Amino acid sequence: MKMKKVALAITLASMGASAQAQTGTLEEVIVTATKRAESLQDVPVMVAAFSAQAIQEAGIQDAADVAILTPSLNIVTNTNPFSARMTIRGIGTSQTDIALEPSVGLFVDGVYLGRSGLGMSELTDIERIEVLMGPQGTLYGKNTNAGAISVITKKPNLEETEGYVEATVGDYDMGRITGSVAGPISDTVAYRLAGNASQRDGYYDNAGGDNLSDADDWNLQGKLLWEPTDTLSMLFSASHVDQDTSCCGADSTQADIVNDALADRGLPTDKNDPYDYDIAVDLDSQFDLESDLVYLIVDYDMDWASIKSITSWNDYDYTVTTDVDRSQLDIFRLFNDKYSGDSVSQELRLTSNSGGDIDYQLGLFYMDQTSKRGDGSPFVQIGEDFLEIASQQPDLPLPAPADFLAAAGDYLVADNKLNTETYAIFGQATWHIQDVWHLTGGLRFTDEQKDASLFTKTFST
Repeated sequence: MKMKKVALAITLASMGASAQAQTGTLEEVIVTATKRAESLQDVPVMVAAFSAQAIQEAGIQDAADVAILTPSLNIVTNTNPFSARMTIRGIGTSQTDIALEPSVGLFVDGVYLGRSGLGMSELTDIERIEVLMGPQGTLYGKNTNAGAISVITKKPNLEETEGYVEATVGDYDMGRITGSVAGPISDTVAYRLAGNASQRDGYYDNAGGDNLSDADDWNLQGKLLWEPTDTLSMLFSASHVDQDTSCCGADSTQADIVNDALADRGLPTDKNDPYDYDIAVDLDSQFDLESDLVYLIVDYDMDWASIKSITSWNDYDYTVTTDVDRSQLDIFRLFNDKYSGDSVSQELRLTSNSGGDIDYQLGLFYMDQTSKRGDGSPFVQIGEDFLEIASQQPDLPLPAPADFLAAAGDYLVADNKLNTETYAIFGQATWHIQDVWHLTGGLRFTDEQKDASLFTKTFST
């Protein structure tokens, strides 16, 4: 990972130096951060923008790579991609609980994704990525109090047939192939089909089982564009993501109690070097994800303003297995921890055409989102070695002796469901007082209701 960060940084720096050397001036970058196509230098918002060329040459593959190249954006992932904590300027929320919502909003072609982990899969066929710093509630349908990551994918081509194929190989038997093809079907209809498949062996050498942090992922996206007139455009998109990985292997530093117990059993002790990528766990980590996203974007251009409608449906489910104690002892495990969710959203925006003294945008937003954890099956389990290790640690903050609280074989079941319904009205206007003076203001009203059905039960001797 360290080498990857260095490579990304060097690549981006080289690209910038090359562009400046060849032209002698800074290249103009067009962004849609304010829901208008404007030069990055004219946008009154802190934005980090990455073009398709920059994404390809810097090797950006997922949101974590974007964070490496954006100083104010930080992404930390622990046991699985859905526990990722995205922060902008130090503000962010970890989604380790289904009740928590991200402070950094993730948008794909204007569609809000309710879980940060949905953006941690490989990015394919991307036209542009924009990272907006600070609250964006008066421009985006879903309120985001820390900032937003906006991913804009490539559209179908009405003019000509085009396509590309890109293949990558690397160490640990890594292989990746990405491809896209687009072109016209008729004078008013065009298509685009893009996909990615990648695999890699695990790079954590596990003495207790299979090597961890391997990958076997693929995704596919199809689009249809219909432009019956110069003023009406309809874009339909459907995509599927499938991830099967032993994520997320991690090295650790073990206490003397654990190493002594390992030695007593004739097992190798931990060298307590968290950077050697040598581990020994008796339960393989596993992360399996299937996700679908369907959306319809309708644009209608009038003489004085344009109307945009974004209708979306998203569905996902994933399962996590983790050896929590990160050793070959059977202390504590998270096994087949099941999550799922779906969402439906509708956004309407009225945007004035540029050129007048006042530019404005008005919007309506509705979203119904459901998140679930568990299905009544055991997922938290106490192992055979728990009491031996816990009884030797008097500093553990337990309300009673360990052998009174738990025993080998105890487990926990859960069946939790959370529903969130959101309504919002938002808007922003800019008064162009002079060529160099502009006054911008915005308002937002949000009504949000959360309903929870929570069930957990401990089965203990």
